[in-house]
Amino acid sequence: MFGGGIGYDFNRSFGLRLDYTRMSNVGDRNTGESDVGAWTAGLKFRF
Repeated sequence: MFGGGIGYDFNRSFGLRLDYTRMSNVGDRNTGESDVGAWTAGLKFRF
């Protein structure tokens, strides 16, 4: 498993984050093996 991300704060209260995660060899012979990649985005709000 590996991944990375980047974030940016627009100001002290509001920010944005974008991440990518990659997982290899998920599953087994019964369920099927595959590689999985996921992009996620998040908003951050501080108060």
